[in-house]
Amino acid sequence: MPEFLELLPPGEALKVFLAAIPEQKPPVELLDSAQAVDRVLATDVYSTEALPPFDRSTVDGYAVHAADTYGASENLPAYLKL
Repeated sequence: MPEFLELLPPGEALKVFLAAIPEQKPPVELLDSAQAVDRVLATDVYSTEALPPFDRSTVDGYAVHAADTYGASENLPAYLKL
């Protein structure tokens, strides 16, 4: 099978792949929220209000790797560098 020996750059391979697939868009249906469970949105949904209505977090914190905190407790805290 010599056709499998020809390698393409990822961008070109994607173009070839997409050109081989016909573009299909499923029909759009309008449903109540309760009927839309396990369905996919056809368009993006945006809120008309900002929630929360302020630009401040109620709880500030840091994201850490879980492995850096193994064994830590209230009596034996883990000291991490920022």
